[in-house]
Amino acid sequence: MELRHLRSFVVLSEELHFGRAATRIPLAQPALSHQIKQLERELGARLFDRGPGGVRLTHAGETFLVHARTTLAHAARALRAVREQADGVEGTLTVGVFAHGAAELTMPILHAFAIARPRVQLRVRELNFLQQTCELVEGRVDVALLRPPLADDRVSLAVLATEPRVAVVPADSPLADADVLKVGDLLDEPVLAAHAAEPRAWTDFWRLTPYRGGMAPREVGPDDVTTVNELLTALALRDCVTTTAASLARFYPSPAVRYVAVDDLDESQMALGTRHPDDPLVAAFRAVALRVSADLSGLLAAGGPPAPT
Repeated sequence: MELRHLRSFVVLSEELHFGRAATRIPLAQPALSHQIKQLERELGARLFDRGPGGVRLTHAGETFLVHARTTLAHAARALRAVREQADGVEGTLTVGVFAHGAAELTMPILHAFAIARPRVQLRVRELNFLQQTCELVEGRVDVALLRPPLADDRVSLAVLATEPRVAVVPADSPLADADVLKVGDLLDEPVLAAHAAEPRAWTDFWRLTPYRGGMAPREVGPDDVTTVNELLTALALRDCVTTTAASLARFYPSPAVRYVAVDDLDESQMALGTRHPDDPLVAAFRAVALRVSADLSGLLAAGGPPAPT
């Protein structure tokens, strides 16, 4: 039994006229008559009486009409559900968030997507230093809020915003009392040893390797730091320095370290990473993230939301 036959039957039961029903479907009248006869043969019952007085439903036809309409309604709902999922309206999306993600933009992006796609199940997964791209590449997250530079051809990056970088120094360091530092003030200071699994371009960027004229930084252990809190503790204990995004100071205040401005240091980026940018849900999240970041760019420039009064 085909859905097109059910639709033809329902239209004919409403019009009770083969000519009008054929025009409405649209279908040639002989083809409509053939479909109805085929349906009657399949059911083993006559659905319409055809006589001088016109066309009318039989008792079997009236009974079948209820079920035909129900079947067509279920089919329409099923088709709509599949199409909505294919269009990114339904499904599950896992968002990886490295450290504090896109700072004050993170929650507005997640909220905006939840409102735009209320039937999408949104999951959030925290990422550490070693997971920024591998979780995307290996399919454990669908999109990720990351901190470039991350040179991986398998991951597409869309920059959401930029912000200053600052120095992170131990609270008892002579550098901690400065209002503003220069890059040159940091180059002779030791840095934490990089973990072997961390991307080289990423560690070079934050440890100021491009400013050292090809000279390697002086490293101190440990080399197994994978989270921001571990990093801050290790910096204080090992009496070394690094740089970070300025917004980190708002999300990870610590009495063990000081965040100090550096006025001649290039900025850092926050970005959305994707592996399959053409996937409907991924594309929908990317569009929301870019829109929210454009609308709320002043939130970062102002150093976060205003304090409550």
